[in-house]
Amino acid sequence: MTRFLRFCVVGAIGFIVDAGILVMLTRLLGIGPIRSRAVSFTVAVIITWTMNRIWAFRDRQQSSIPRELIFYITMQILGLTVNFALYTGMVLYASPPFNYPLISLCIASAVALSFNYIAMLKYVFPHKPTSVNN
Repeated sequence: MTRFLRFCVVGAIGFIVDAGILVMLTRLLGIGPIRSRAVSFTVAVIITWTMNRIWAFRDRQQSSIPRELIFYITMQILGLTVNFALYTGMVLYASPPFNYPLISLCIASAVALSFNYIAMLKYVFPHKPTSVNN
């Protein structure tokens, strides 16, 4: 399985966690969609970092866990900025069905996918340098 497909599988699992918690908080507990998304995203980020580290990018250079986690969280926050801005804009200003939380989540997550993948490759799990034997 290619790295991108593994990344997408991890992202799909993260999406299911994110969406499941979002639906639980909004529909079952009546918490607003913006606050609910803040919680659901946080849980999903922790799960995806762990899975990306041990599976999707296992063959890439890995830093110390604290450093790597800081880079991962930083890149995810940047990705979240894109994702959350689109999600919030749709929930607040789009007309049905695009303002429904789950539909807004799907669209915002799809847009953020490319940004997140490139950020993981370049900054969080950079390529292992090959040693040159002289």
